[in-house]
Amino acid sequence: MPDTRETRSPPCSTQSTIQVDELVPVITYFNRMTVYNLYVFDRNGMLLHYGEWNRKKQAGMSREEVSPTDVKEGFFNYVTNKYRLSFYETPTRIKFILNTDPHAQGVKELLHQIYTQVYVEYVVRNPMCTLNHPIESELFVAKLDELIKQSPAYTSRPA
Repeated sequence: MPDTRETRSPPCSTQSTIQVDELVPVITYFNRMTVYNLYVFDRNGMLLHYGEWNRKKQAGMSREEVSPTDVKEGFFNYVTNKYRLSFYETPTRIKFILNTDPHAQGVKELLHQIYTQVYVEYVVRNPMCTLNHPIESELFVAKLDELIKQSPAYTSRPA
């Protein structure tokens, strides 16, 4: 049976061809995005919640040593070649810090959804949760995990 795979010539070359299926591993590499972790702080910088996803290495600092200070309201992010740190502060000064793969898409929208669809619904409107105290609600954790795993920014990385 003859080989029916499509071939294309490399730009500026007439001497060799590249199989299209040889390009697939390069393209799929950039689609491997993930969410690493999330911090939620109250207006005073007290840690309310910490969650992790797809995290193989541990940072050299403890959760208690991380606290945002001197930040402006709204959203900003900081991108390195290893990760993207995204920050979202609500009008009530609750702070969400999400660490993702640098290629993750829709992070600003995801942080807003975490606040409106999970934090407000399962912490603020829950009479069993005390505001400005660490979040101990299993329902909050389950809904947060569900939202993160359904987001475009989350894709399980291969081992």
